[in-house]
This record gives sequence, C-alpha cells and structure tokens, in this order.
Amino acid sequence: MSTESRDSLKGYFQTGDRPTKSEFEELINDTVNRIDDKATDVEAENSSIDDKYITPKTAKKSVEKFAPVKKVNGVLPNATTGDVVVGMNDIDGLQTSITNIENDVANKQDNLVSGNNIKTINGLSLLGNGNIQIDQATGKNVLLSDFIVASSSQGVFSGIAISSGTSTMGIFEQNHPGIMSIRKTVAGDSGYCYAIGGAVLKLYSGLKCNIILKTNSNQNNRTIRFGFEDSNNLTQPGNGVYFEIVNGNITSNAVTGTSNKTTFSLNQLSNNTWYHLRISVVSTSEIKYEIFNDAGVLMQTHSITTNIPTIALNCNVVGVGLGATSATEVVILIDYMDVDLGSPIRGDL
Repeated sequence: MSTESRDSLKGYFQTGDRPTKSEFEELINDTVNRIDDKATDVEAENSSIDDKYITPKTAKKSVEKFAPVKKVNGVLPNATTGDVVVGMNDIDGLQTSITNIENDVANKQDNLVSGNNIKTINGLSLLGNGNIQIDQATGKNVLLSDFIVASSSQGVFSGIAISSGTSTMGIFEQNHPGIMSIRKTVAGDSGYCYAIGGAVLKLYSGLKCNIILKTNSNQNNRTIRFGFEDSNNLTQPGNGVYFEIVNGNITSNAVTGTSNKTTFSLNQLSNNTWYHLRISVVSTSEIKYEIFNDAGVLMQTHSITTNIPTIALNCNVVGVGLGATSATEVVILIDYMDVDLGSPIRGDL
C-alpha cells in the first residue's frame, strides 16, 4: 500500500494536468479497499501489522480472546448495564457464614457487671486493669467471733455491759448461724460492747475490721459504733476511725482529739436488714470505709485522709439504746466480727 499523503496525491490532478498511469495507481493504492485491506482474524491478532482495517466483528473476536469477560461465580455481567447480579446462594459458603455469625451473636456473653454476672473477691471487682493482691497471710492473722457460743467472751472479744445492758444468744437465721442480740434493759441509756480488751492496735497498712449486723425494725433512739477507737461506752471517742449509726443514719468518722474530727454521711440504713461493714487501713494517711449488702455486693465506699490517729486503739462494737423507758429493747443484732491483722511489720509467724 502506498504511503503518499493526500496533498501529494492532489498535486497529480491540478487543472490542465494529465495524470499518468502510475499516478492513478498511487491514488488507487492509497484508497482503502474492502477486499484487500480488511484484516483477517489472524492479522487482527498480529500487533506488527499496521496497514489493515478491522471490522467490529473482528474486533469483538479479538477482545473476547485477549480480554474475555469474566464470570462471577458462574454469572456473566448484564450485557446492557455491565452489572453482575449475585444472590447469597451464588457465593459458596456465604449463607453458612452468615448463619454462623448470627448464632455467635445470639450466644455471645452478656456485658460483665461486677457482682451481678461475675463474682467479686472480698468485695473487689474483677473487672478493669491492674492486679488484685490477695494476702497469703489473711486467715491465720484474723481474730474473729461468729457468735456461736452463748458467752460474754467471744473469742478475743470480751463483753462489757453498759449501764446494765445485756447481750443475748440464741437467735438463728438462714446464712446467719450464730447471732448475738445487744439489748437495752433499764431506764436511761444502756447497752453492750464487745472489744478486744485493750488499746493494742496502732493503725498500719493492711489492718482491717469487719462486722455483719442487722438493724432493728425500729432504729430510733439507738446508737451503734464499730471500728478502731478508744471508747467502749456511749462517750464519744477521743481518737478513732469508725462507723457510727444514729437513728439509722450511718457516717464514717476519723478523730484525733474531740476537736479534730472528720465525718462523712453515708447511706440511710433500712430497718430489719443485714449489712456488712468494713474498715481498711490503706495507709497511715488513708482509711477506707465500705458497706455491703447481705449478698456481698458493695453498696457504698468512702475514704478519709484527715484526722487519722497515731496512738494505739481498741477494736470494738458499741450498741446503746437511749431513752427513759425501762422495757427491754433490741439495739442491734451481730452475726460476725473480726480484726484482720494482715501482715504486720514484724512479719508472718
């Protein structure tokens, strides 16, 4: 095929010119011929051929050969839109995977709620970051009474009458095998105290005390104290860290001398209800107060960092009924009481 340009060919046919045979041949050769210049299927696939024309039919065959339209899971694209419509059943294993995911979601574990669907350890939540330190010595350094035996002496705790008040054994409830009843018995203020028997405990990190008690059906005219203090009667402590319940209102307290006292109001206790109270010496500058319900769920906690005494104290519970009536009245019921010495500086024995 000739490669003469159109301008060159036009030069053969100017006005008055008589084109020669060869010039006519050039013109014919530079014109595309439907027969001679149409590329065959084989020529259309030869990238070195550059002087053939390709029809749509031939082009389609070449595209289908070199760039075939792929199927998606056996489905060809729509001829008009080019979209591939695929159902879940067209993709191997998809429906099974979806069913498995739905089952996993339906059977997933609920969000963990401390004390609800995951237990606590000694009132401490297992959730969150960090470590729960369990003292290996706890147990052998615990001084306790479960009030099983009817006696004024309950283990290391000695009974002390306050103005002829009494304590009476013999009350039993489910989950509370031994219960001691502190009672007011005479006109005026009277009650009872259980104490270690002397001011022998200076506050140090790890020292704790616990009591499980039940409020009366009527809490009016009743005062109860529990903790580390220097008083074993109705007289307010001059030094101590303790809970105080007055007419059902409970407070956490720290006092160093009667004029240096920190008090924080906690929950109003319900009538005729079991509670677990705990006081923990976090350090010589922080005391932690906790209130649990009968199921062991933490209800409230508070810390005091001021007016913490440094002298030796007793550990006791004081229950006093107030008023002029001489009728015998229950002030408080006690199921359990302890002093957890933790790990004193002297070390384990």
